[in-house]
Amino acid sequence: LSLSATTAEKSKVRFFNATPKSPGLLNAIDTAIQTALDSILSLGGYMILFNVLNLPVHIVLGKRPVLLAPFLEITGGLQMLGASKPLYALILFPFGGLCCIAQTNSCIKNTGLSIIPYILHKVFLTGLTFSYYIVWGLLSSRF
Repeated sequence: LSLSATTAEKSKVRFFNATPKSPGLLNAIDTAIQTALDSILSLGGYMILFNVLNLPVHIVLGKRPVLLAPFLEITGGLQMLGASKPLYALILFPFGGLCCIAQTNSCIKNTGLSIIPYILHKVFLTGLTFSYYIVWGLLSSRF
């Protein structure tokens, strides 16, 4: 009799432990908002960091690092570049700057994904874009 009671108690314990308590809608929404804010702050922080990296070059050279800026951070770099080098800007668009790579690495951490294939694809697309504009420039100069 005690053996069957123990078995019944074990099955009760297993039954109650088998169904985890759901966090609830409000807790899920709160977690989603916290995660989104964390991502937004992280991405913005990387943009600020890579824009600030232009400052030491500016101080040492005494002029704005117009060609380096888009390579570090595309948004602020293109603003600094202006309309002075449109071909350079078009070639750097697919690369997106080192900031883009750092942001992506931040977003994929703890996912098991590697940043290396992403970087290789960025470099490949930048090379392909460069090749396209070289061929386009050679063909358009003949006509």
